[in-house]
Amino acid sequence: MGQMTTDVPEVYTGPYGGPTYRVQARRTAERAAPFLLPHLRPGMRLLDCGVGPGTITFGLAQAVAPGEVVGIDLEATEVEQARALASAVPVSCFGNYADELSW
Repeated sequence: MGQMTTDVPEVYTGPYGGPTYRVQARRTAERAAPFLLPHLRPGMRLLDCGVGPGTITFGLAQAVAPGEVVGIDLEATEVEQARALASAVPVSCFGNYADELSW
């Protein structure tokens, strides 16, 4: 098969803030990832790609505590909101710098 080429850069232009944020902020690990929770164990390390406001990440961190959850997101404002929420549990939020990960 031939390679597909395009001159259009890949950029996520999803809406941040407003109604979208309110919907995302209500999401929890229990409601959004019930398929994953039974597989998580204390002490695990977990990478959450697309952390958003961090509400799901927070629940995942509680499931693997005292393990580590690292959340990354392309949008810096999302990462800042996740950092604010994550102050109570061991969650590292890196923004879009996945290359900073040690694992």
